[in-house]
Amino acid sequence: MFPKIKYEKVPFLTKKLIIPIGTVKMFFDGNQKDFMVYRTLIDKKWNGIEEALTLRFNFKPDGNKHNIKFIIETEEDFSLDYAGGEFQETFSLEHENFLLMFGVEGDFGGFYKNGIYEYKGVYEFDGIIIEEEKEIPMKYGFDIDVFSNCGERNFDFAITWTRDTKNEIALWYSTDPYSNRIE
Repeated sequence: MFPKIKYEKVPFLTKKLIIPIGTVKMFFDGNQKDFMVYRTLIDKKWNGIEEALTLRFNFKPDGNKHNIKFIIETEEDFSLDYAGGEFQETFSLEHENFLLMFGVEGDFGGFYKNGIYEYKGVYEFDGIIIEEEKEIPMKYGFDIDVFSNCGERNFDFAITWTRDTKNEIALWYSTDPYSNRIE
């Protein structure tokens, strides 16, 4: 159902990343921005993964609060699930024989209050809206509020997918941007 996509030249800079289920976009303070795409090096024991990518935004501080959003836009209806733990937040989208996971380093449950992170985040979800006979795509993603005291850092988001929906554990580990390496 969803097309296979092969990224020949990685890394690359882009404003939008075409994936089998739609498009990934990144916004900084409401404005669409470029981000880097890297291939994620994953453990060979996690076979069956079709693609694993790291999406990176290099944040340069200016002493102000900021907002970063990474959004997947799609016209398909998915089963949505959230999973967090071990300084990782992840959500999965499943439809028939396709499973995608999207992860970010962080703990949306409150570690930012204890000084571990200089940002806080929430899951972003907007359903399909029918407006004057026009479908607006569904949006899934992460919404990160960066505190004014945040230093220069890379915000890494990991995205991976498979057509083997029983391979959920492999996908979860491959979407851990905290411990994954990039090419």
